[in-house]
Amino acid sequence: MKRFNALHAPYLSFYSGEFYQDVARNWKGFAFFYLFLLVAAVWIVDIVNLQKELTQWVDTDAPEIVEQIPEIEITNGRAWVDIETPYYIRDDNGAAVIAIDTSGTLRSMSDTEARVLLTSDEVLIRQSGGRSRSFSLREIEDMRIDKYFIMDVLYTVDSWFGVVIYPLAVMIAYIYRVFQALLYGLIGLLIASTIIKTKLGFDAAVRLSVMAVTPVIIIFFLLDFADLDIPSENTVAFFIAMAFLYFGIHMKKQAEEEEPVEFFQR
Repeated sequence: MKRFNALHAPYLSFYSGEFYQDVARNWKGFAFFYLFLLVAAVWIVDIVNLQKELTQWVDTDAPEIVEQIPEIEITNGRAWVDIETPYYIRDDNGAAVIAIDTSGTLRSMSDTEARVLLTSDEVLIRQSGGRSRSFSLREIEDMRIDKYFIMDVLYTVDSWFGVVIYPLAVMIAYIYRVFQALLYGLIGLLIASTIIKTKLGFDAAVRLSVMAVTPVIIIFFLLDFADLDIPSENTVAFFIAMAFLYFGIHMKKQAEEEEPVEFFQR
């Protein structure tokens, strides 16, 4: 029977040998559920912050940019505008954000500093490393775009952002953490057999790995919340997790000397 529950894990995983002993012995079938709860809780805060930033941008910054968007008509895969082109939409610093040219003067991203280029038959988006991605207008038969349409789209995205992104982010983060725990479980077996010299089942190793990454998740969540960066954070996170994993296995060995071995090998 478990002595500790999921509410104890976020802080006991930092220091309690008894907690790690309990996890190794009694948390069968519960560690991954706890991991899901932890990931879901952390991402609530992240999504709330992202939602606030998006809402602020839509309400304050976006209208200044959208106001510059001319009426664009796309008919049979060809774009038309009622202004002289090339035409540039700029941010509040004066930098070109979108370039519109249906005259053929601008044909690639190398012809402009804007991040987006609309030509008569395609949209090009600048990517990192000097690359760009293009989207053909060929399949669009009839479409009309103006500043009112764009603001409606932005308001819709803002309204549904958290509802759509939160479960997706939690799913991806959880899958990543599950694979991480499985990998660290294998490393735990190696630590147990070669360094600590104790027997350890893979299930118990994975459970201890879940607890070992708990301090890492919490520490880096707090650093992100405080907007602090550290160099080589992935390497630092790995060694922190290994330190707690070593501690957990060592405490399991200590308890094993007092209780039957089979409790910890499953």
